[in-house]
Amino acid sequence: MFFKKPTKLKYGYDYYKSVKTDYTLKQGDFELVFTNTKIIDKQRGIVGYFLKKIGSVLLSGESIMNISLPISLFDERSLLESFSHQHALAPYYLEKAGREEFALEKMKLVIVFLKF
Repeated sequence: MFFKKPTKLKYGYDYYKSVKTDYTLKQGDFELVFTNTKIIDKQRGIVGYFLKKIGSVLLSGESIMNISLPISLFDERSLLESFSHQHALAPYYLEKAGREEFALEKMKLVIVFLKF
């Protein structure tokens, strides 16, 4: 064959122990194994969700384009938690904007608050 088997790089220190990651390298093999079980369980739940939704949509005769992604895929917090997180910095930025004399600085502080 034209392709050579990849060789493991040699470092002057134990590189693989110094880098913290969710993957581990199997000794003697050239493959990575994902070890974060929380993420694996979360992804299994999403696959099950999609299988159920696809089955129900196909049986009802609708298009599978109507399937939406679950919100828990992107953020684990509830709506109340995310709302309170967004408005936790309101007293700091808006009070500071109220004390500011220049309109441009006021606008900057309000925009910073709205961005978060």
